[in-house]
Amino acid sequence: MNDKSCNEIFSNFEEISNNFNRRNQYFDILYDSFSSINISKSHSTEDISVNLKKSGIVARTFNGTWNEIAFDDLSDLKKGINKLPKAKNKGEEITEYKGWKLNKEIIPKIPFSDIPIEEKIDKIREIYNFTQNYDERIVLSRVSYKETNTTRIFVNNEGSILRQVIPRVKL
Repeated sequence: MNDKSCNEIFSNFEEISNNFNRRNQYFDILYDSFSSINISKSHSTEDISVNLKKSGIVARTFNGTWNEIAFDDLSDLKKGINKLPKAKNKGEEITEYKGWKLNKEIIPKIPFSDIPIEEKIDKIREIYNFTQNYDERIVLSRVSYKETNTTRIFVNNEGSILRQVIPRVKL
């Protein structure tokens, strides 16, 4: 997917969502983006995996039954949305809630991108060597590091506009 700003995605999603009248049917759209780095070291292997910005979009509607369509690229979205069925007077078949807004980005003390991958690999090797040499009873050890960054943007025709960016690190 193209790297669009969250404001561009909000704008596109709101425009599309406004084409589905809530009195007639419920509609929502979700953008999900995920990137990760995995580094693992054991006695016999050293694995490094980098997944940069995998993302997708799913739009769904309820007009008596659920229908959904998914896209990998934002440019396919507007023409693909036309494949979702439009309904009349089916909006009451699912409870309506007041829309809400959230725009939350968790900022780590040290951004992932500030630490070069080489430094992360060296640190995993250092920790692995420390554990192997700590005690003679430790025969096999494995050290793993994983960092992920997840972005989710959700818009529906009840007025909800939600965004969250969540970085995670696991050692």
